[in-house]
Amino acid sequence: MVWRLDTAASERGLCQRACALLGTHAAGNTTIKEIATLLGVSRTTLERHFAVHVGRTPGQELLRVRMERAKALLVTTNLPVKTIAARSGYRRVSNFSDFFRRQTGLSPREFRERRAVVVALSDTPVKSNKPQRRYSHKNKNVKCRKTSSDCVC
Repeated sequence: MVWRLDTAASERGLCQRACALLGTHAAGNTTIKEIATLLGVSRTTLERHFAVHVGRTPGQELLRVRMERAKALLVTTNLPVKTIAARSGYRRVSNFSDFFRRQTGLSPREFRERRAVVVALSDTPVKSNKPQRRYSHKNKNVKCRKTSSDCVC
């Protein structure tokens, strides 16, 4: 009697290991063929299984991982765009900037500036539309026309 493993499960496992390797090697110059070799399959086999189980090719996934890494670095650090491009796996800043603009509609600098504004706005308290009562420091029951910091009542 011959036992066969569930091929779909083994293919999914292959894709999961490939995703992990792509995430690990995204910043380097590792090719899809080298990833396939590390997994013990051909590049064609990896691409075929990846397309079925992930919905995109390993090359597309590599670009997606690099883009997410670049976005995170742009938002969380003040590193120059040239450094972020290198850390995201791009050899040339121009290639990085062109691809970034095609994907997001913004240059890396514009993306950073807009995200900084969003972060800054999310840190400010939201004002309600209700009028606020102003009381003096000494007597909490007496209304005062001034703000509490200006109050001398």
